[in-house]
Amino acid sequence: MRKFLLGFFVMAAAALAGCATNDEAPIFGDVYGIVSDLKSGEPVRNAEVILSPGNRTTVSGSDGHFEFTALEAGQYKISVEANDYENNYRQVTVIPGSRVSCDIHLTPIQAADIFKISPTNLNFGSTQTQMSVSFTNESTRATDWSLNLGNNSWLSATPTSGNIASGKTQSIVFSVDRSKMSEDKSAIVSISALGNTYTISVQCAAHKGETSYMEIEPLNLDFGSTSTEEIIRIKNTGVSAFDWVISGISNNCLSVSESSGTIQPSNGKVVTVNVDRSKVSKDISASFKVSDGIAEQTVNVTIKAE
Repeated sequence: MRKFLLGFFVMAAAALAGCATNDEAPIFGDVYGIVSDLKSGEPVRNAEVILSPGNRTTVSGSDGHFEFTALEAGQYKISVEANDYENNYRQVTVIPGSRVSCDIHLTPIQAADIFKISPTNLNFGSTQTQMSVSFTNESTRATDWSLNLGNNSWLSATPTSGNIASGKTQSIVFSVDRSKMSEDKSAIVSISALGNTYTISVQCAAHKGETSYMEIEPLNLDFGSTSTEEIIRIKNTGVSAFDWVISGISNNCLSVSESSGTIQPSNGKVVTVNVDRSKVSKDISASFKVSDGIAEQTVNVTIKAE
């Protein structure tokens, strides 16, 4: 009888244990994945990964890996944001007791949108010998750059290569040697940076006996972070009148009080350059050109956001 009772209790305990196991069926699931570059396939590190509903966030590791654990069953949206990439998202269904894979690919932002050059056209006329170009690295990383002048012995530049940090602006000074020109010249030169090529058009007229008597000062305007108004002076140092024109304003936050006129010998004109700061959301490097029909000079403008 004692053996019978002992066997009965053992069987009952086993049955109860089986019931407890069934009651503890999993109710949570996990989601994991890799964030990668759509073009190169390389992992994207430090991308912000957002899970909703719930608004849980994590950051992809050096291998692009991310993971969310202990999620209730149901539909979720996983959004990913990373510097220099377009945002992307995927929908995923969480299943209790399962680990669901959810890889996400990010499309790189085109470098043309984050590397700015101004101006992109240089016209030396028949008297100018030097002109400058400014470029700004608006990406989030430093980059090497190089200038290709092509087979144009009459054209030189300094510097022709370098490294530019994120958010910084550098300048290149172009020079022409008319002793190497027997006729008017034009060229397309290029700057390589951030995996892209950016072109600059250059025109130069040979000496034709014409002389420009236009002087402009200053050739660089710095508005800082507060100024909304600066001036330039256009002078006529010659013995005959000339007509002047302002063109090629490279940013719509800039305007001028006058864009054309006539200046008599030994006289000058003051032109007010204005900035509409409601259109300035970040630091800006811009420019415009002043021409008297013979020479063309570039005025560079620097504006800092408030």
